[in-house]
Formats: sequence, C-alpha cells, structure tokens
Amino acid sequence: MAAPLINIRPCLPILASGGQILTPNNRLRNKLRQAYAYAQQSQGLQQWPAPAIFTLSEWLQGYYEELLYSQPTVQPKILITQAQRQQLWRQIIADDNQGAELINPARLASDADSAYRTLELWQLTPDDLSNPTDDRANAPTQLGIDALHFESEASIFQHWSTSFAQQLCDKSLMTFEQLQAQVNQALAEQILQLPPALGIYGFDDIPPLTQATFSLCQPQSLPLSQVNEPQLRRVELASLDNEIHAAAHWSLNQLLHNPQATIGIIVPNLGQTRHLLERHFTEVFEPHFYLPETERFTLPFNFSAGIPLGKTPFIFDTLQLLKLQSRQWDSEALCSLLCTPFWGEENDTQTIAEIIAAVQSLGREHITSSQLRHIVHRQNLAVTEAAKHNPQRHPEFIHWLDNCLQTLADNRRHVAREQSAGQWAEFFLQQLELLRWPGYRRLDSNEYQQMQLWLTLLEDFSQLDSLGCLLTHSQALDQLSQLAVTTPFQAQTPDSPIQILGALEGSGLQFTHCWVLGLNHKQWPPSPQPSPLLPLQLQKHLRMPHIDAEKELQYAQKLTDNYRVCAKQIVFSSASQDDESPLFASPLIRDIALTTSEQLFAPTSNINPTVDLSAYSQQVVQARTLEWVNNASAPPVEDQERLQLTGGSSILRNQAICPFAAFAIHRLGAKAPLPAYQGLSPIDRGHILHNSLASFWLEVKTQEQLLALDENKEATLIRSHVEAAISPYKKRAPDIMGPRYTELEISRQCQLITQWLAQEKQRPPFTAKDIETTLKVDFHGLPLTLRLDRLDQLENGQLIVIDYKTGSPNLNQWQGERPEEPQLPLYAVCYSADIHALMFVEVNARQVRPIGLGDLSEPHDGITPIAQAKQDLPEDWQQTCVHWDKSLTQLTEDFLQGEALATFKSQQAMRYYTDILPLTRQAEQDRLQQLFSASAGQTITELTS
Repeated sequence: MAAPLINIRPCLPILASGGQILTPNNRLRNKLRQAYAYAQQSQGLQQWPAPAIFTLSEWLQGYYEELLYSQPTVQPKILITQAQRQQLWRQIIADDNQGAELINPARLASDADSAYRTLELWQLTPDDLSNPTDDRANAPTQLGIDALHFESEASIFQHWSTSFAQQLCDKSLMTFEQLQAQVNQALAEQILQLPPALGIYGFDDIPPLTQATFSLCQPQSLPLSQVNEPQLRRVELASLDNEIHAAAHWSLNQLLHNPQATIGIIVPNLGQTRHLLERHFTEVFEPHFYLPETERFTLPFNFSAGIPLGKTPFIFDTLQLLKLQSRQWDSEALCSLLCTPFWGEENDTQTIAEIIAAVQSLGREHITSSQLRHIVHRQNLAVTEAAKHNPQRHPEFIHWLDNCLQTLADNRRHVAREQSAGQWAEFFLQQLELLRWPGYRRLDSNEYQQMQLWLTLLEDFSQLDSLGCLLTHSQALDQLSQLAVTTPFQAQTPDSPIQILGALEGSGLQFTHCWVLGLNHKQWPPSPQPSPLLPLQLQKHLRMPHIDAEKELQYAQKLTDNYRVCAKQIVFSSASQDDESPLFASPLIRDIALTTSEQLFAPTSNINPTVDLSAYSQQVVQARTLEWVNNASAPPVEDQERLQLTGGSSILRNQAICPFAAFAIHRLGAKAPLPAYQGLSPIDRGHILHNSLASFWLEVKTQEQLLALDENKEATLIRSHVEAAISPYKKRAPDIMGPRYTELEISRQCQLITQWLAQEKQRPPFTAKDIETTLKVDFHGLPLTLRLDRLDQLENGQLIVIDYKTGSPNLNQWQGERPEEPQLPLYAVCYSADIHALMFVEVNARQVRPIGLGDLSEPHDGITPIAQAKQDLPEDWQQTCVHWDKSLTQLTEDFLQGEALATFKSQQAMRYYTDILPLTRQAEQDRLQQLFSASAGQTITELTS
C-alpha cells in the first residue's frame, strides 16, 4: 500500500470512541480511509472494522433516511438530480417572457441554479431578495442602498426562484440543502441522536447552513497535516509551458533519487490546464506512450480533476452517432465521424475514403441527412458493380451502411415528434444497437469505464420523466449532450506516487515533495466572480463566495499557508510572460527567496533520468543517416496507367507550371477537397454561367437572330435559360437555395450575360457552330478529352475558339516554351479544320470583355493580330500553331517519361498549389542545399541534372 498523504493520528481517538469524522469531499474521505488502513497494517492487523469516515453529504443522507424510518408521519420527498435541476430551470426561464430574448438558456440555467443553491446555503428564501425580514436581509436599508434599485436588480431571479420552489413542492422533490435543513431541525428537536464524538477535517469557508449543522453537533475541528520546518523554494520560469515541463522533470528526478517519495503537483486552475499537464508529464515520464504501436496503459501520475465525459473521444463520437438522424450535419464533423472505430464492423477504409471524397466534393459546410443517404446509396451501387469485376472489393460494409442509414431514417419518421426522456433514451439505445456500437474492436479499460458511466448517464437522463416534460429529438439530444459535458469522468487507476491536484484538493494533504505552480499575480489570488443574479450589495454584506478581492485574498492566503507546510520540500513557481503581457509572482509568495532552475535541479544532477520526448526526438535527429534520393524522375507512364489518366488539358497545364505537381495530382491522386461555401461556390457560379450561355446559343445560334430579339424578349429568354441552369442546384440544396437567395443569383447572372450579349452584337457577323462539344484525341500517346465552350464561324468561314472565364485570363499564359493555359492552343492544334483565332471571354463583376490572339481577315474587337502581339510567340499564325504543337508535345513526352522536378515556373504560380507545397519541400530547399553540400560536396542541381 502506498504511503498515506494524511496524518491519521489526531483522528484515531475519535474513531476509537465510536465517533465519526466528516470531510467536505470524496477525495479527503478516501485519503483518510487509506491512512487509517495504513495505520492498521502497521500494527500487523490484516482485517479491521471500516472506519466511520464520511463526507458531509453521505452523513446527512444517512440521518435523513433514519428520520424517515423513525418518523412515519414525515412526508418523504425525492432528492432532485442535477439533470432535473437544469431542466427545471430551463423550463422556468423559457416560460418567462421578461428575459427570453436576452439570454443563453443553458448558461443562465446554470447561473440560476448556482444562485438558488447559494440562497439556501445562506438560509434565505426568494422573498428575502425584495422583502427583508431579518437583520441580514435588511442589508439594503442598513447600508443606505436604494431599496427600489435593490428590488429591481433581483426581481427577475426572485420570480424564477419562486417558481422553482413551487415546482419542487408540486413534484414532491427537494434539494440537498432542504434535506440538510430538515436534518438540522430534527437534530435541534433531538429526534435524531448524535454520535458520541464528531470530528471535521478539511472544511474551509463554511456557509451558514453548514455552520448551523455544526453548531448543533459541536464537532472537534481536526488539524490539517503539517510538516515541521519545510524547505521552501521559489522559481520563475518563462511561461506556463516551461513551469509544467520543469515540474515534470523535477518530479521524475525526485522519484529516481527516492522511489518512496510522494509528490504533489498543485495547480489552482487545473481544469483549464489539465491537457497541458497531461501532455508534458507524459512526454517526460512515458515518451513511448505516443508511439502508434503502443497500447493504452495507465500513466504513472494521477489527476484529482476528471475530464467531462462528453469530451472523451468514445462518448463524443457516441453522441455524434446519435446525431446521424439530425436533418443537417457539419460536413467536416461528418467526415471525422465516418472514421471512428466505435461503430459498425471492421470498416472498409477504401469505401469510407470514397464516401468522404464524395461529401467533400459537394463543397458545402453542411450536408443534409438525405444527401448523405444518397451518397452512400450511390456508393453501394458502384462498389457492388465493381465487385463483379474485382474480387478484392467487398461490398458487405457499404451494403450494411446503406441499409442502416435508411432504417435510421424510417425509424425517425415513425417516432413521435415529442416524447418523454425515458422514451428517447430507449430510442437512442436502439439506434446505437443498429449502428453496432461500441464498434468492432475490444474497448480498453478507460473506454469500458466510460461506457458504464454512459449507461448510468442515460438512467439519470430518464429521470427527467418525473418533471412531466416532453422533448423533441433535438431537445433530447441537446439535454443529453449537456448532461455528458457536465458529468466528470475520472478513470479508476491504481495509487500513484504523483498526485496532480487542484487548489482545494491539495489542501490538507501531506507529501514528501510538492510543487505549486501557476502562482502569478493574475491567477493568485483569483479574480472575484460574484453571482450575476443576486444583488451585489447583498452578496457583499453576507460575505458570499467570490464576492470581492478581499474575500478572494483571504481564501488564497489560507490555502497558501496550508501549502507552505504540506511537504518537506516545496517549490512555488510562476511564469514571467503570457500571450498578452508580462507576469509577476503572486504577492502571497514573494517573501520566499528566489531560486534559479539550475539550483533547483542541482541536488539530483548525478541522476541519469530517462529520456523525455523532446530529448528522444533530438537524439533521433542527431543520429540520422541521410540517403540522398533523386526524386526528379518518376517511373514512366505504362500502358495500363495511361488508360486510367484523367484531367484533360490540366495535365499539361500542371506539367508546364511544375512537373512534380502534374505527377502528384494526376498520377498519385494528391487532390485537396474543395473548400466549403455557405451558398454557391465560385465553381458553381461559373458552371451556371457556362450552362446558361450554352443553352442560350443552342437556341439563338446566330448573331442575326440575336439582333432580331427586342429588349423584353431578350431579357425573358436570358432569364429562362439562367433559371434552367440554376434549377439543379435548387433541387440539390433546397435549404441553401431559398427564394430570395435564388432570385439574387438569377439577377446577377442575367446582368452579366446581358452585358456580354451587348458586346456580341458589335462583333462581325457569326454563327455558333459548335457549343459545349467534346473532342477526344490521343496526343502523342496521352489520351485527352477536350471540352470546348464554343466555336464561332464568321461569314468568311474563319473559325474562332471561345472559352468563357469568370476569372481574369491573361494572354501571357499562351506564350513561351511552357504555356500555362494549354486548352485553347491544344484545340487549335488538334481540331480537324484550321482555327484562325483563340479568344477568352472574361465575364465577371469587374469587367466583361473579349481577349485573344489570331489572324483574321477583318478586325475583331478584343482579338489582337498575332503580328502585332507583344508575346513570346512567332509573328506568323501558322508558325505559332506549329510552336504550340512542338511545346505541348514536349510537355506530353516529359509527363509520360516521368519528369517530376519540383520547380515552379514562377513564384506567383505557387499560390495555386498550396495543398501540395509540403510535398515539394519548397520551404526546406535552402536547408537541404546546405546539408547536401556538406555531405556530398555538390549542389542539388548537380545531382538532379
């Protein structure tokens, strides 16, 4: 058994006389019982009666049960649970019209519950907020406070708390404070018999209700464990991270020097810094814990503060699984959920990846449940078909998922809109069973404990039935999620030599070594946090908790005094800087002599500590053996791969800008998902514009017909084609494409098209010969599919290739040996007839204009004759086409031969490839060049040339 953290000797006479000992919390109770067991074992005993050590709440509940048995006439009431309290406050606040538009219901319910609990602990009633009846509640008059102001400040909460008290009475419920008041009355009337002796240990800042209990019992206040002549040290470190890391190293050194040491790490704001503490202590004590092949195990330190159950990965994903029946989902959260191991059979990772890709391809921040079902159903059909030709594809998982989502939707449709909490709990369990929760792998110890607590949580949730309230599906999920987030989970772990404690948990314990960190002037004493719902002057007059700086100073001073005598060696630390400003040591510890961190570790400098994560990583870097590999050339494209290549002219575009980009995107599949948009994405708007113009010219066909349209008919025709083009988007996302938003987009598209058609009327006469046609070619061994927006034929038979651009095209992208926009030059080279001009049509909010190059027999607005173009191109059109054929052929051959040099044509072009920049290692080039030169005496360019 581990050494006790409490001196049990002052407690032994009380326990030996048949008395009882009370503590304010479970942790002190457990430590006292552990110390008592240690004392019995030290005397050679192997068994002994359980000591009468209880928490105050346990002691009071025991007396209340005794009262019910001894007094049959007492009307029993049920103790209200925390979940019931929260729901009751929510209902009261929601039904009150005075503050309904000004509040966050969940936060305000918590504040109201806390304020009501404070009222009961100070033995006040809601009426005391506005109708003082005794000297304490008469504080406004005595202090000269405006009574009207006092009453208005408390009037809303008074109304709520009166309703809360009435609801408790109507439903035969009671708060724990009401239970304590009944026990106090029974003790005063001597209906209940007190123990022969009573001791209290660790109580601090006792409220009036508890003081009334103790005044009736006259308990003996037991002294906290103290160490004589402790060695105090103080250290200042750069940041909180440095404090925690130093404390972890110091703890490890103490244990290596003395394995029997008991170490306390006391952190006033433990709840906010728990994740930092766990990370640093893990890195120092168990760096291999982070290795993927390492199974989960109990770490060699123990936290007094648990983590919210709803924040653990297992229960967080469980709650997310229950939301699969929600009408709308966050796309990123859904993709994360699909990868969780806590559902289904062993997942088909390829199928899951394909579903995620399909969700991301929608480019939506949110996705509806029907869209998810549609995606999975299509995937089911595709995988089933692929399995006929590929025995390695197994359709069982996607087939199950398809049926499962459909069943979930059917179940949701057939359930009542509003149900009791118990009915929803049963419904949720059925849903989890359908999803094969908790998954295909065996749960580890922590996850198993979380599952047991989750089942208990559902029972607590079902107790809301006693309130008689009905909940919708979303309300039930919200309540269950709130309950999970407010329920602490503390894993059951064996005794540990290192205890990481909060401010209150550390008081009253005794260690061999202790480090108290985070004691800067902003943090300690803590800032006042008075109740926002109780009158401030009343709180000040009655000295309620956290009311002002003076109260917080007294609280912090008393705890600090306890810390100063809790161990033989004690270190107090503070940070000198946070993210915002400089920090200084708390005034409560400035009297302690400052020690440098080097002096702090000096006594154990001869100990060789195990390597922490940062040191281990540094050793790996220093021990590396570099092998220089030429990645400028990839394997050539083989025939089977050639047939599977997709991308069209973008293959040559990427090859021209960065050969490695072409290799990564088109051969390795390194494609980033589309960014999510609230409404239509720029790509969607571009497609609508292209489709509208395509259908318009399929109907109008010539400039002559365009000129024959009057203004009204032209506007009507444009609108009809835009409406037809936008219709599929309305069906696909009706939640986004509402009437107002759709009308705005239609108006915007019609305005742009009208502006462009006005310029079309000024062009030389033409006929739209080909519209949205597809040209499939084998370009020097590379299969390409080219899609043409439009091919116009002038009266003299000359042909112009037109490409609509909603961006800002630049003719410079056609020039040089590596043209960055090869689509139109490719069409000019591959089309069966001679092309006489290439033209971009820029259509966007900034401007609407044609821009192009060619060799036409008559002037054309926007098309520059090739002989006059100031471009890096031949001055003859035919020679320009030959130049394009040669340069594009070279790009094609380079791609097929595997050229993959990670150099960009220009720095400006790099911004289009941010998703693959880490693969190119552009940011590391200078350092890589230095390493290579040092190791091989060459330059990287020499190696790759």
